[in-house]
Amino acid sequence: MSGVRTAARIPEERNPKMKSDRRKSRELALQTIYAYNMQVDGAEIQKVNINEIKKNLIFELNVKKSVAEYAEKLVDITLENREKINKQIIKTSDNWDIDRISHVDKALLYIAIAEMLNCPDVPVKVVINEAIELARSFSSDESIPFINGVLDSINKKWGKKARRIKEPSDK
Repeated sequence: MSGVRTAARIPEERNPKMKSDRRKSRELALQTIYAYNMQVDGAEIQKVNINEIKKNLIFELNVKKSVAEYAEKLVDITLENREKINKQIIKTSDNWDIDRISHVDKALLYIAIAEMLNCPDVPVKVVINEAIELARSFSSDESIPFINGVLDSINKKWGKKARRIKEPSDK
């Protein structure tokens, strides 16, 4: 050995000095889900094409292929499980009408819950922390404790080992 020390590789999820590829993916997924939700809410006649939204907001940007692919995965699992996730948000957000939750906060919750339950390679604590960090950038300060509370409650209801969408047990 030449005496040159190499730093241990810190996973990007835990390295505070750099914006991780996963964070960029989550931001792109948030923007895509937000745009989709806004168009769906306003669509009376026109059909909303999620592939067109993904193309414009994810794939036409100059980002790494892995960033785009993970963003698309998050969008897809979010939309596939949207109704189940929505039911859990309603059950968990006591005294909050789902229509009172801002579009940004709903999109954040949808994505975080989808990732929490469908991406076993990502620790739940990381998912919750990332959602809070995205809320700091894209939402209001008042939203942070609400998002944290909903995600923590859903995590507790499903249990630590549940990593795919299913109804929590009614114990």
